[in-house]
Amino acid sequence: MTVASTGPEAEATRAGFRELMDAKGHAVTNARAAVAGLETALAGGTLQRTPLLAQMLEDLMAALEQDE
Repeated sequence: MTVASTGPEAEATRAGFRELMDAKGHAVTNARAAVAGLETALAGGTLQRTPLLAQMLEDLMAALEQDE
């Protein structure tokens, strides 16, 4: 079983992701920023890669590839 990351940094990362997904403006630009933020958090250990997080990243990347 994989447990979601906890702590103030993880919560702040998730809040930032939600803000980008809800932000007005160009959806592709927002999605790219969201992916970059998640990848930075994963690389830095703020978030752990859970199955749900991995699926979200895959879905976002697939949508971004279709836009190119």
